[in-house]
Amino acid sequence: SMSLVQRLRKAWQGIVSKKMSDQTLQKEMDVFEALIYLTHRKLPVNTPPDEAIAQAEQIPQEERALRVSELVHEQVKSIIAALHMERNPNYASDVTRLHHELDVRDSSIAGAGKGVFLRGQVRAGSVIMFYPGFVFLPHLISQRADFPQLNDPEFRLALSGESLIDPYDMVHECHDAASSALPEQEQHVESALVVKNRLALGHMVNHAGGSGKAPNVITCPYQFPSTVPEELRYLIPNALVAPTVRRKETLITRMLFTLSSETHEAFLRSRQMEMNQIIPTQVLISKSDISDGSEILVDYRLNPKKRRSWPSWYVSVDDEAAKRRWAYF
Repeated sequence: SMSLVQRLRKAWQGIVSKKMSDQTLQKEMDVFEALIYLTHRKLPVNTPPDEAIAQAEQIPQEERALRVSELVHEQVKSIIAALHMERNPNYASDVTRLHHELDVRDSSIAGAGKGVFLRGQVRAGSVIMFYPGFVFLPHLISQRADFPQLNDPEFRLALSGESLIDPYDMVHECHDAASSALPEQEQHVESALVVKNRLALGHMVNHAGGSGKAPNVITCPYQFPSTVPEELRYLIPNALVAPTVRRKETLITRMLFTLSSETHEAFLRSRQMEMNQIIPTQVLISKSDISDGSEILVDYRLNPKKRRSWPSWYVSVDDEAAKRRWAYF
């Protein structure tokens, strides 16, 4: 006969597997969508979208996330080098100049405050900006004073994989309007993060729903590797939050680890990132060619189970995707 722990494990896995499968399905759909756009960008201009879809479909499902990471990294590497060269013209001769800038000004959506607008043009599949802020790795999120509610008055907290990006308590050197702060008693870090990357404006992008316009970018997780050259690291618009005194694992957290291998693996990956100084973040990728002067809009995909706390201006763009995304929460 099964022991109590075995029964609990079986019951837990039965509950989690259904919800996890929905969430995993949505992650796979998001990866595939990003792969199509990123693949399209590498094809000659005016290539029909069907060609990018066909090429993306040829990549085995288990290899798609890695391919997306490689394609994003390729772009991020050249963007960071180009941003550095703008400040240091003698840096390197083979760096391609950036062809777009971002402006923060009054949104084209009534009542939405400031928004982010494109200056220049970009092709579909272009990494056009970064999501700045302090990064709480999964095993450190519970150390926040506002856990589990997570205080987010301006709907700016973002998830990158299992990590939380917090753009509050931040001073933006390139865009005054993009600096972001919480009241002092609610801050989660001792001193503000100083951001020096002019393309780190992901936290200022408005939600498309209700505007009559479709989102023109998607968010995509990315990890800044520890191998970013020292002279370029100032352009990483994120910083890992240091752990406070490690809490002893209680009996209940040990039980949850035993019962849920998914959670346990996430925590192990998280501690590995902390040791290796890998910084998870998020980039925004264009879904289509975007023309000069367009406002950048994204789907916030808020949790449908928390509909009562949605702001009055929020209109869901894709209910089914949001349900799958938040299936586990």
